[in-house]
Amino acid sequence: MLPYQRIFHLPFGFVVTFVFTGESMWTNWEPDVPKNRIRRPRAKRRLLAAYQDARAEFARDIATMQQGSVLIAEDDGKALNLTVVKPETLQ
Repeated sequence: MLPYQRIFHLPFGFVVTFVFTGESMWTNWEPDVPKNRIRRPRAKRRLLAAYQDARAEFARDIATMQQGSVLIAEDDGKALNLTVVKPETLQ
């Protein structure tokens, strides 16, 4: 299986690329990971929401290709959040 990748343009000029090889998944940020680059809480929430939407869309693609659910585990520093992403129905 060739690596599957998608590029998403996020607010404030950030671009995130998700890559899935069949065995692992990783992301690449441009410019670098925005840890402390955005200071305003509202802007941080906007960027995080856009990233989470992009990640969910990518996970849905993977679930559909694999014909099975994908589990996303996210640790926000306060709690571990688990999300199950189900595949779309193929026509």
